[in-house]
This record gives sequence, structure tokens and C-alpha cells, in this order.
Amino acid sequence: MLTQNIITYKAPIKDCPTKDSANIGIDLYFTFKLPSDETNVKNFIYKLGAARFDELLTAEIDENIRGFINGIWLEDVYDLKGEMAKKMISDLNYKFAKFGIIFENCNVTNVHVSDALQKALQEKAKIKYDLSNHVKEQENKKILVENEQAQILTNLKKENERLMQDMKATITRANIDQEQRIVDATTAKDVIEIKAHEKGSVLLTKARGKADIAESKVKSEVINKTVGAKADAEALQKEVDQQAEVMAIEAESKNQASKASYAALLEEGKQEAKNIEAFTEQRRHNYEMEKGKVYQIMVRSQKNLVVSGGVGESLIQSMFKD
Repeated sequence: MLTQNIITYKAPIKDCPTKDSANIGIDLYFTFKLPSDETNVKNFIYKLGAARFDELLTAEIDENIRGFINGIWLEDVYDLKGEMAKKMISDLNYKFAKFGIIFENCNVTNVHVSDALQKALQEKAKIKYDLSNHVKEQENKKILVENEQAQILTNLKKENERLMQDMKATITRANIDQEQRIVDATTAKDVIEIKAHEKGSVLLTKARGKADIAESKVKSEVINKTVGAKADAEALQKEVDQQAEVMAIEAESKNQASKASYAALLEEGKQEAKNIEAFTEQRRHNYEMEKGKVYQIMVRSQKNLVVSGGVGESLIQSMFKD
């Protein structure tokens, strides 16, 4: 009752809207086989039937295609024909598996687009192609510019590296020169310090020698002068003591002589006391004259005359008495 030959089924769909609301028509071509085992044959004949199967298949294809097309852009329809066919085969085999029907092949034979849409698609495809070429051209130019800039940057890096190497070499040479100058300066300073120390030591030794000689000389002169002064002082002291003794003896002699003379005069005065009134003035005059002579003799004969005590005070008073 059911043929086992492969059945060809055409399912044209009209006015199917895309995602961008463009109505298109699609021609689908299916091949399938009816069930061969007894159970599935009974299910197909008694539960489905040819007319019912045709209605369900048409509705299923129409629903699935419209759902699929409604989710894609018009420009992508031609690129997604293979994906559309695979989805239809998978959905149909799932729906009709319980009836033993096997869909083997599905092809999108044609996509119908209106002339206006076709022209717009062609224009869009042309623009897209031009845009793609322009993008590629810009990408090429960008690559060229990037390569040129990369080359310039590489050259700059190399030049900078060379300059950095030169600067590092210059800095290294400057550091070496500076270290050498420091070493030379330190060596020169050490030499100058050593020479200055040696010269200072020599000068200090000479100065100390001169100071020692001068000190010895001064000490010698001081000692000599001290000894000489001490000797002179002792000699002078001895001379002064001798002169003092001589003067004391002479003074004592003169004092004794004066006392004797005074006693004689006193005696003479006593003897002449009777005539004192007559001779008072004469005697007083003579006495003063004689006393003055005695004083003159004492003064002239004695350079350093020392008188003290009551006698000395009386003598001084008598010398300056009116």
C-alpha cells in the first residue's frame, strides 16, 4: 500500500519576511522515504494518511522557514541556505519520526527577491564590496604607515641606543678621568703634606734648637748677671759696711772731740760765769760760729751720716735753731 521509492517533495514559500522586513520567496526541495515496517505503516495509514501528511508537512515547512527567515537579514539569506536546509531536515525528522518517515535531503533551490530588493541588494553588495576593498586598501596603507613608523621608530631606537652607548662611554671615561684626577690630587696632597711635615719638622727642630740655645744663653746671662750682681752686691755691701764702720768710728771720735770741746767750753763758761753777762753775747756768737764750723766739718767729712734717737733729734733741732 506504501511505495518504498524515494519521494521528491517541492515546498515553495512566498512572502516570507526577513529581519529587516523584506519579503522574499524560497523554493525548497525535499526527498524522503515512507515507513517500511508493519507498525509504522499502520500508524501512517490509520493515524496520518497521505492528505493529512501533506497538510502537516506543508504547515511544518512553512512555520519553520518563516521562523528561520524572520531572524536573519536579507543580505544573509544567500549565505545561510545550507544552514537553513540542515535545520529543516533536523526539525522534520524529529516531528515525523513516530510515523517512521525519514527525510534524507533538503535543498534551497532558489530565493525569490523583487526587482527593487534585488537592485538594492546588488547596490548594497557593491557598496559592501567597495567598502571591503576600501577597508583592505586602508588596512594596507595602515600597514605601510605602521611599517614606516616602525622602521623610523626602530631607527630612532637604534640611534638612541647608539647615543646612549656614547653617553655611557663618555660618562665612564669621565668617571675614570675623575677618579684619576682624585688619585693624582690625593697623591699630590699627600706629597705636599709629607714635604710640609718634613719642612715643618725641620723648622720646628731648628726653632727648638734656637730656642734651647737662646734659653741656655739667657739662663747663662741671667746666671752670670745674677752671680755678678750678687758679687757686686756683696762687695758693695761689704764696702758700705766698712764705710759705715769707719763713719761710726769717725763720728764717735768727733763726737768725743766735740764733747771734750764742749766740756772745755762749758768749763770755760763756768769759769767765766761771773762775767757771763758781759761776755754772753760774745760767747753766744762765738759758740754759734764754732758750732756751725763743726757742723760743716761733719757734713763735709761724712757723705752718709746716720743720726737717730734723742741725741740725733737734739742735734737736728740745734742745727735749725734760730
